[in-house]
Amino acid sequence: MPFQLRYSIDDQDITVVAIGLFVAPNKMLLELMRLGVRVILVEPIIGAHKHRGLPDRDRGPLSRDGLSIPWHMLHRGMHALAVDLRQESGQRLVLDLIKATHVLVSNWPPRMAPWLEYGHLVEHCGPEVIKIQFDGGYDGRVANDYSMQGATGLAHATGEPHGRPLTIPVAFFDMITGLHGLNAFHVGLRRLAETGRGDCYKIALEQVAFQTLAELGWYAQAETTGESREPIGDNLLDAVHGHYATRDGKFITLNLIGDSVLRRLREATGMKTLAYDTQGHEIHGDHARYLVVEEIKQHIADWIGARSQDEVLRVLQQAGLVAEPCRDSVEAEEYTHRLPCFHDVDDPDLGPIWTPGPVIDARDLEPVDLSRAPHPGEHTYEILDSVLGLDRAAVAELERRGIVAGPEPNV
Repeated sequence: MPFQLRYSIDDQDITVVAIGLFVAPNKMLLELMRLGVRVILVEPIIGAHKHRGLPDRDRGPLSRDGLSIPWHMLHRGMHALAVDLRQESGQRLVLDLIKATHVLVSNWPPRMAPWLEYGHLVEHCGPEVIKIQFDGGYDGRVANDYSMQGATGLAHATGEPHGRPLTIPVAFFDMITGLHGLNAFHVGLRRLAETGRGDCYKIALEQVAFQTLAELGWYAQAETTGESREPIGDNLLDAVHGHYATRDGKFITLNLIGDSVLRRLREATGMKTLAYDTQGHEIHGDHARYLVVEEIKQHIADWIGARSQDEVLRVLQQAGLVAEPCRDSVEAEEYTHRLPCFHDVDDPDLGPIWTPGPVIDARDLEPVDLSRAPHPGEHTYEILDSVLGLDRAAVAELERRGIVAGPEPNV
């Protein structure tokens, strides 16, 4: 019988209080919500009545109605509470929420919110409180994914030869950082269950970025050989890799790693002397092929350029080679309709969208459908009732005093 995985503390479903988010903590929280964890997004009260809130709500690209598409995708399923965080009464209200829920996720640095420092949380909420803190630099300075692409050497290596560094327009360091946060969440719950005590788990995007490239050998290469990852454009050091134009004006992405793969390519295409030297000997090893990679790629480009994309894919994929159509984002969206993790959602703000769900496929795990992203303060009354037990009159009084904001729910 299928069941929905639920986390609990003291036999109560877990609710996480989240403050000041974008990308890294959002990835963590999206995965938790897909497992049934409730997330309360606390936003500054400023602009709540005008459907504004955090500055990230304006990040592009925008929908035709002027809404931030990434913000709405990254905040799906959250419940929103609007609080005046400048007032001590507002801060105490948020601390009471954290005390009741035990878990805080935030990327606000201490200079922005000293009242959220872990020592202060313990004083107000007790020793069982868990805080997961996302930072930019390891020393607390401001940093983001794209600055780290430059700092780690990635942008330098992805640039064109003898050209400027290039940024990869995907915040993948952020997404990896969010998954580290997911790990910290599990560790925190296990420690709480075993000892009755929480902790503050700090995760710096900078350390995740450098760790990621270090584990792929980038810095060991620099240390042991003195060599830098120089800009090599479309090439890779460990593979014959490229994007090749087909006869019908489309592109193929082909990645070839290892001697056996090159042999399969020769057999499938009839290019009998591909990756052979001038003496007629096969060039063995990815590094040796890299030294003459442009010549090898030119032969491959000639073969692919004489055929349609469908024919090329059929031949190469039947040979067990790593080959995919090189799509633009519109073509890629069309392809997602084949993927079982995607499903149709009628979003009241963005309209009908095809959106991803969990990517873990398990027989006894029932996925959770996430609601649309919340409007500022949308769930203020509901949250203060369900978590702190405040009735409508009490919440209305807080709203009259300017401590909270949000539409009163319908009866």
